[in-house]
Amino acid sequence: MSTTIDLGKLRFNWAGEWSVSTEYESNDLVRYGGDVFVYVYALAATGNLTTDTTYWSLVQEGLSWKGEYAAGTAYKPHEVVQHANNAYVCILLTTAGTAPPNATYWELLATGIKFEGQYAEATAAVNGTTSSTTALVVDTNVGTIVVGMVVTGSGISGTVTVSTVTDQNNLVLSSAQSLTNDVALSFDTSYQVDDVVYYGANTYICVQNSTGNIPTVTAYWNQFSHGMEHKGNWATTTAYKVDDVVSYGGQTYKALAGHTSGTFATDLAASKWVKFSGGMDWKGNWATSTAYKVNDIVNSSGSVYVASADHTSGTFNSDSAHWDTFANAGTVYATQTLTDGATVNWDHAFGNVALWTIADNRTMAAPTNLGVGSSALRLTQDGTGSRTVTWNAIFKWSAGAAPVLSTAANAVDVLAFIYDGTNIYGSLVSRGAA
Repeated sequence: MSTTIDLGKLRFNWAGEWSVSTEYESNDLVRYGGDVFVYVYALAATGNLTTDTTYWSLVQEGLSWKGEYAAGTAYKPHEVVQHANNAYVCILLTTAGTAPPNATYWELLATGIKFEGQYAEATAAVNGTTSSTTALVVDTNVGTIVVGMVVTGSGISGTVTVSTVTDQNNLVLSSAQSLTNDVALSFDTSYQVDDVVYYGANTYICVQNSTGNIPTVTAYWNQFSHGMEHKGNWATTTAYKVDDVVSYGGQTYKALAGHTSGTFATDLAASKWVKFSGGMDWKGNWATSTAYKVNDIVNSSGSVYVASADHTSGTFNSDSAHWDTFANAGTVYATQTLTDGATVNWDHAFGNVALWTIADNRTMAAPTNLGVGSSALRLTQDGTGSRTVTWNAIFKWSAGAAPVLSTAANAVDVLAFIYDGTNIYGSLVSRGAA
């Protein structure tokens, strides 16, 4: 009996991906999953899986990359997918929906992380009137809605996500929903294990699939790296996160807890802040009706003072409990020019040496912001001369009589004073200086 030999079958024949409906012959090569098999059965046949060794023999093992895991796909052995930032290799033919890390069907091939950028805060919205449709009209929203956010709220059925964001008021959902008007909805971002986000100054890695849990919730997130973020000057009604750093007065503070700020002193006492670095903030000459903070520094009467407490200034003397002496005036005096008028005011906070040109008969009021010690006044007659001064009762003079001033035009008199905390004792030390 003769045998017919097909010369075309003396070499392997590549037949591509295995198919249940294809008839295979001897030496046909197919790919199934990540592997290559050769048909070894003598007779042509269809419908025999490559796992049936009567018909097939393994030629080469390999891996076939299939991208992101798809729930609707049945995977073959040695096909590789990405799922939750890790790579898994299929070890047993799966049915649709058998997701990693099911150890019966999948083996971990490689671990990884995926940086998702800034943590997406949950946002809320109120919908407009809708019918059974995927279209959603949003009346108002707080925050930013992005594709992929999970939507929850009264009337939302099943797992619903945002498929399209036409704009912040017009969305397309992943499934049709019947919602009544003015229903409050919540939009949250879903994170998977090994997603990495930054939140405030720090980065966090997801350790359990999470929707709507901020990174400081330790059941879902671990801190991945530590940092700090400077937020500028502290401000009230501001949302601060852990490790935010602010400037307050001459100092900086680091947030110990996420919070919305109220009053700084109250928040500090509640351990929401801790002092990060000390410092001082020069504010120039002391001024009334000014909000000063701890470690602000001012000049008053030639001396320098540092604030020991937050306060709004009244008079320097009445605020003395809020100031500590930083540097005494010594022999260096701050000088100011007084503003001439019917009643002349001398605020020692701007200098305890004063220059005054008198243009008519005037009254000198009681000086303000006095400090115990000495002061001086240079009084110059105008071009007319013979101007007189009526002194406030705080001024005390030799023998109880105020000195007689020069009368000549442009004459210069110099008066010296000593304040003892109650009275100002004065003396004319130079009259008619030329």
